[in-house]
Amino acid sequence: MRGYFNSNFPNRPVPNFPEVSGLRTQYSARETDSPNRVHYKQQDQSAQITALMSNVRQLQSTLNRLRIRSGATTFTGFKWQEPNKELDPTVFVAKDTWVYISPLNLLVTAGMTDIVTNDTVISCEGTWIAAQDVPAASGGKYNVPVFPYPSGMGVTIPSGAPLSGDLDSTTIFWIYRGAVQC
Repeated sequence: MRGYFNSNFPNRPVPNFPEVSGLRTQYSARETDSPNRVHYKQQDQSAQITALMSNVRQLQSTLNRLRIRSGATTFTGFKWQEPNKELDPTVFVAKDTWVYISPLNLLVTAGMTDIVTNDTVISCEGTWIAAQDVPAASGGKYNVPVFPYPSGMGVTIPSGAPLSGDLDSTTIFWIYRGAVQC
């Protein structure tokens, strides 16, 4: 971290300007609260603020460089489904989008026909992340979020470089992030 900071940063407290009594008529040039010496304190304060601004600029530049290197231009936090967070099967969901399924959602109470298995599948409540783009429901069929994951998961030994396992397949559309508990 040493290279990220300006080494010229003054390491002393910011000068304060004590209130001078209006009853004083004589000021010695040696007194710290003399009006003749105020500009020295002001110069110290300006130098510290300038150095601080320079350090903030350097840190911001470093953060921007790291964001660009990681592929993100800005940090937006969690990307939730729009316009509401509740999963709506009639709306397209983009990859890496978070959704919430409440206990009274149609996918939890009655279920829907899954495109992959062609069976009526009931989802479980909680938060989910889209592992890939999920198209809107079509003809009463949808890529229903399922947990536990479909049977057959966990039977293949992960292999390759980079390592790839069952949840990396193209049939997984949702990753379960857990039920919401208060």
